[in-house]
Amino acid sequence: MAVQYLLDLCELFTNDITLRKEVRLAYEQPQQYLQQFKNELEGRGIDEPIKSLAWIALVDGLRRRSLLQELDWKDDPEDAIAVVENLTQNYPNQQEIYKTLSNLEPLLNDDIEEFLPTVNLAIQQYNIKLVWFDINSDSYPLTLIPFKELANTKDLVHKVGFGMIKN
Repeated sequence: MAVQYLLDLCELFTNDITLRKEVRLAYEQPQQYLQQFKNELEGRGIDEPIKSLAWIALVDGLRRRSLLQELDWKDDPEDAIAVVENLTQNYPNQQEIYKTLSNLEPLLNDDIEEFLPTVNLAIQQYNIKLVWFDINSDSYPLTLIPFKELANTKDLVHKVGFGMIKN
């Protein structure tokens, strides 16, 4: 059942049960979810239920909890570095990660998607992986997961069937 896989994904990112409630609401009662998060969804051009609404609810819920940040395709690679710095604020080795990231020198013509593997290569020593949710948009919803959870996360995303994550 897709909803259970979505809820399992929520648990991989946070113990916050309100995220699971929001995702379940989007899946089981999409009209009510649309009403509750109308302004936010209008910014995405969503004003009626869509098949992947629960997927969007997961992404937006993670963002509201500061566990995900979204970049536009036009943003610079430096913005990707800043996102990772923000996402690692509560990590025990935050200062080491910042130092590693400050040594990255993106090429001026790198776009975000081309640069993200470079970021992942730099942070792999901290056993974390930068992933982005594919939401059929020109944006990059970015978050971090422990490297050991990457295969499980991809498996759950595949079972959900609404989108995919990339790394």
